[in-house]
Amino acid sequence: MLYSFVAMEAGTVYLIFLVVLFLLAISDLIVGVSNDAVNFLNSAIGSQVASRRVIMGVAAAGIAIGATFSSGMMEVARKGIFNPGMFMFDEIMIVFVAVMLTDILLLDFFNTFGLPTSTTVSIVFELLGAATAVAAYKIVTTGESWASLPDYINQDQALFIISGIFVSVFVAFIVGMLVQYLTRMMFTFDYDARLRKYGGVFGGIAITLITDFILLKGAKGTSFLNAETIAYLEENTLMISGIGLVVWTIICQLLVTVWRVNILKFIVLIGTFALAMAFAGNDLVNFIGVPIAGLISYQNWVASGSAPEAFSMAFLSESVRTETYLLVIAGAVMTLTLIFSRKARSVTATQVDLGRQGMGSERFKPSLLSRAIVGGSLFLGSAGRMLIPTSIYDSIEKRFKMLDVEDKIQQNKPAFDLVRASVNLMVAAVLIAFATSLQLPLSTTYVSFMVAMGASLSDRAWNRDSAVYRVAGVVNVIGGWFFTAIIAFSASALMAILLANTGIWGLLGLVVVVVAIIIRSSMLHRKLEASRSKELERVLDKQDILLDELKEETSMYVENTLQMLSSLVNGLYESLRTEKLGSLKADKKELQKLRLQIEEVQSSLYVRIQKIEASDDIGVEYLGLLNSLQNILQGADLMVALVRTHIKNYHLSLDEVHLNAIHSVISLFKAYIKDSSQVVNQSTSNPLPVLFTAEINQVLKEEVSRVKGKNSNFRNSMLITSLLMELKEVGHNTHEMLARYRMLK
Repeated sequence: MLYSFVAMEAGTVYLIFLVVLFLLAISDLIVGVSNDAVNFLNSAIGSQVASRRVIMGVAAAGIAIGATFSSGMMEVARKGIFNPGMFMFDEIMIVFVAVMLTDILLLDFFNTFGLPTSTTVSIVFELLGAATAVAAYKIVTTGESWASLPDYINQDQALFIISGIFVSVFVAFIVGMLVQYLTRMMFTFDYDARLRKYGGVFGGIAITLITDFILLKGAKGTSFLNAETIAYLEENTLMISGIGLVVWTIICQLLVTVWRVNILKFIVLIGTFALAMAFAGNDLVNFIGVPIAGLISYQNWVASGSAPEAFSMAFLSESVRTETYLLVIAGAVMTLTLIFSRKARSVTATQVDLGRQGMGSERFKPSLLSRAIVGGSLFLGSAGRMLIPTSIYDSIEKRFKMLDVEDKIQQNKPAFDLVRASVNLMVAAVLIAFATSLQLPLSTTYVSFMVAMGASLSDRAWNRDSAVYRVAGVVNVIGGWFFTAIIAFSASALMAILLANTGIWGLLGLVVVVVAIIIRSSMLHRKLEASRSKELERVLDKQDILLDELKEETSMYVENTLQMLSSLVNGLYESLRTEKLGSLKADKKELQKLRLQIEEVQSSLYVRIQKIEASDDIGVEYLGLLNSLQNILQGADLMVALVRTHIKNYHLSLDEVHLNAIHSVISLFKAYIKDSSQVVNQSTSNPLPVLFTAEINQVLKEEVSRVKGKNSNFRNSMLITSLLMELKEVGHNTHEMLARYRMLK
């Protein structure tokens, strides 16, 4: 036995383990669905196929029905990663609880920061890590040979599952790219007329593929269909698919030609339903597969009457079907989470932003790798262009021409059209459902994301202006997936070792820690949501920006900048005087916050200028004011960096002469800021305050004299002169900002 339970009977201990396991399962369902909801919601939301309430209702129905398709997938949690015959009951319970504790913490972390990750990869590597750790612990404590360690892990199956997951990344990207390219060539962006010609065939193929893989292939895992029915469906798949293709093609063609129905909307909604169904059928194992295996283990152990350390888990290798009521309960929890989770909405933005057809604020910064990928692609594209005849090239270009530039810059327009949304859902649903039919724990996140990215690439959503940002985002997300695997393995192994050494008391302690972390992360998530600026959305949703609104908004940024400067320069002086960063840390946070606000305004500058209801002269002054604000913030950043470097490197303290010189200039600066604030708040056109340039020049002249007389330390002199020059520059930019602001008033 891994841990000696002295205070409690074994039956009580493992009943507590089981209860905790199912409580963790409910929590895991909540955090898991919050992250994976992006996989089947983004295409419908991004294309604005219907209201959010309708989209959520369709997805909820898909989840509720798909939950009953998960029974067969429970094999992965019971025997897919490790060899159950090598573990005893007490050991397997530690593995299962360690996995669930780790999964909740890992997924909640990603949800808090709005990052999509794979629940499949996390559960697979958590099982692998916990099983490996318990096996290693057993070898050490019992004196077994380390040569027996590979016997504990189902190496071939684990390698097959893991390789399948990561291969799906490339398969999904390529298939999504090719299908979207062919579909766009057929429909173009002006698809209304062509929809009446090809809509019936396209809809018939799309819906037949969806129903084939979801309803036929996925039926193997259901808990309510008998073996005869499943066998009939499998034996007659081709016939059923052929009949379905004919029937759906006729129905779709009638909808398009007779009733003038936009068949793409129907495909997107049924695709959302299908992908939600595939998600529940494939990913439900990630949330309740482990607790179900724990329940089965507990029931068999109790019936055996054996000691927990003497009861082998070999029976887990046998096929076991999950009770339908457990799947229904899990489906209900997933559905409610989908409807009410706030974190699910935070995670949704990444995929939509990376696949957005138009312009907007980019979430990711370009990297060396993204630039190299884009540069290489442009080179290959130029070389390939030379091989294509001009007439063919021009014909292709026409089919990829956007209709209206305005459509790309308005926030109230869809991120992409219904053609791409249809392809995203159709291809992803087919790939995921096919993997489910083979009982492979395919990552719905990987497949959905990479299909969407491949479709975005072939749809030319990644143009010369956005490619480096989008590629950087894809690289970051994929990098996060590998990070998930490493952390899941390591953290689960650590949890297992802790439980093996501390038993029931360690379990209760870890549960308390997990609850505290989740509460803390929820508070942090609310704080992050509250702090996110909605400026870009607010501006892009408006038809026009009135001059009064522009003045009011500009006044806010100018006042905030002046207040920040006054506090910052005071913090700079106090830090130099006390040789402690102190309040400068808080000032730096305010500086960062203000910079983010200004950057968001500048990211929407193109749209803003279009929508400003004023003369071109006002537009020029507005551009100049924003430029002055940016220069001020850069200067403030540099001053903070100078002082931080001086203090953190333990350079010689400033003498009284230098401190007095800085204090005198800062006092003048604060007085200037105070007078500037009055100018902002006054409606009358009072003269702008006088800059203190002469005083700074005088202090600089005195410092030069001290340097010539060798009466000044090198580091101190460089710090003082650099600070004074930056203060002078910030003063000039502040004066220019006020002058621009006066022109707007």
